[in-house]
Amino acid sequence: MEHLLIEELKIPEREVGSYSNNFGIVRVDVAHRLGRYTDQSIRPIVIFFETRQAKDYVMSFVRNLRGSRISVGEQFPEVVRSKRSAQMDKLKELKAQGQKVKISVSNLYANNQLIDPEFKRNPLPNKCLDLPAHLPDVLESQRTTERGSSFIAYAAPVTTKMEANAALQAIQGKDHMDKVTHLSYAYLTIIHDQLEDGFDDNGEYGLGRKLLPVIQESNCKNVLVAVARWHNGPNIGPQRFLLATEAAKQVLNQFKVQYGI
Repeated sequence: MEHLLIEELKIPEREVGSYSNNFGIVRVDVAHRLGRYTDQSIRPIVIFFETRQAKDYVMSFVRNLRGSRISVGEQFPEVVRSKRSAQMDKLKELKAQGQKVKISVSNLYANNQLIDPEFKRNPLPNKCLDLPAHLPDVLESQRTTERGSSFIAYAAPVTTKMEANAALQAIQGKDHMDKVTHLSYAYLTIIHDQLEDGFDDNGEYGLGRKLLPVIQESNCKNVLVAVARWHNGPNIGPQRFLLATEAAKQVLNQFKVQYGI
């Protein structure tokens, strides 16, 4: 461990705590390898430092590993990892434009300016606010399941934001929705040439803004699309977006048939 910290990361030896040095900033609480040992495997090392100050100090030396076979990264909670992953496409886009970009925890910066992650835009109030007596009819896609994650998409005709809110609550009120992990949605209305649209990831970070183009490309309007996900398995990475948008396309095809679009 001391070899990694001192020889590879180039941290001053006086700052690395040890049995003979009680004054170093960098003091390791627990360190262990991941996975089962084999002759062929390279097993990552997980290190827990005694203080956040120590972790931040070590991370400031990671640049010294450039060009080596060693990489160091922070272990974030699942929600933070999801937010970071959802912003990677935007990071690459801004980087290709020549901007200086970085992600700090779950925040994306370009030229030291915080970038809106667009996890929601013009979201619905999602509250029982003067709901109409008759809730919109809701169409439902087939359930798609992949490695413990299940997806169902819903579509409902709406002409106003209030009707979209009512449709969303009708979906939330379905019997099988009590254990849903995420319910992301997007809506688009055009009345008298006035367009209104919006979306909300609702925890499935990055999905809401992917659903809105699916609606636009389907040539549907005055519709709310929601995708429910039940997550009871391993992380499936970007595949979750593909499965969710495919379910949305399926239910929009049903919507087009139902309403003669």
